[in-house]
Amino acid sequence: MGPAILALVATAAAAGAALPDLVKGCTISPIANGVRLTCEQLVASVSDYADLGLAQARETQLAGLKVAIKAPATTSMVPFTAGPKSWEATRLEIAGRDGKVSFQGHLLGASIGKGSRLAFCGAPLAKPELVARCPDLLAAVMEQGPGPLAPPAGAPAFLGQAIPVPPGCRTLSANESHFRIQCGEAAYLAYLRVKSADELPKMEAMIREQLIKALPGAGAGKDRPCKVAGVATQCRTIEMGDASAQFVVYTGTAIVHGAPVLIQCGQLAKQKGAHAVCAPLLAL
Repeated sequence: MGPAILALVATAAAAGAALPDLVKGCTISPIANGVRLTCEQLVASVSDYADLGLAQARETQLAGLKVAIKAPATTSMVPFTAGPKSWEATRLEIAGRDGKVSFQGHLLGASIGKGSRLAFCGAPLAKPELVARCPDLLAAVMEQGPGPLAPPAGAPAFLGQAIPVPPGCRTLSANESHFRIQCGEAAYLAYLRVKSADELPKMEAMIREQLIKALPGAGAGKDRPCKVAGVATQCRTIEMGDASAQFVVYTGTAIVHGAPVLIQCGQLAKQKGAHAVCAPLLAL
């Protein structure tokens, strides 16, 4: 994904006086549901999950963190205090070659309506000045969420090719490696470019599990042949809803022009072929 240094002066009023100072010098990148911050060797993120409960969101994010880290990691539940507030946090620790903990981070969570907010911050223990930044940063983003830091959604593109947004649809998020286009309750299209082909099965399984847990009545359907950007593959399906308004989510992975990609298309079951929003990248 293409990170960009954001000029936060314009968002200072909305973000609050402290937040711009807390993220000064950080690289901020949009991710699905939120933003990621990289401040030298400090790594942080904040995400809002509109329809995912706290326990499920925490489980999903921890799984994603472990996949991204690619190193043995241990977790434990600990109390975490920043200023006047306290949370039950998940501590994540990574050991170095000598077996001693070399990196430590904390994942905080809170329920927001039907959804949840998660914030993570971690740094190498050998960098105490970075470790010391995490409590105030976590407290600020837990209170304010990703909104004050999120750049405007860009135009959706797939491997450099512009993707049309049909009338009545809107882009919720987009950058070089992902986008999501929503068409009301009728359909959506999501794209993710992953770092390596080895990650595709893990990412696909994690996303499917997240959806099935989050959506009432959702269950795995039958696999079916499909094409992702012209590449023949198998799409896995998730079905939900009753016969009168059944909704189907198709997930397909492929290597396209050497790039490992994942496409997800959700649409009404009665739709013939791929919905207009999905058709540029998915053939059923």
